[in-house]
Amino acid sequence: MALFLITHELARPREEYAALWKRLSADQAVQVLASSWLVRSPRSAVQLLQDLSDLLDEHDRLMVVELSQAYAWRNPIADPAIA
Repeated sequence: MALFLITHELARPREEYAALWKRLSADQAVQVLASSWLVRSPRSAVQLLQDLSDLLDEHDRLMVVELSQAYAWRNPIADPAIA
């Protein structure tokens, strides 16, 4: 399974995105920065983007990037041990 970085800019207050947080939790995504998550998935970046886009409105921004093993963190919110 590939490792993906999911990052977003949301237009509405955070509490209005319960369905998005539920989906990320169901996918066992780990929040590493305020608007960034790591997740391992057999799906492609495009598939993840499409799945999550259904939970957003037209003013929200979302980016999904497949990561290699060459990355580093400084002071993440949670331990990115998912890698």
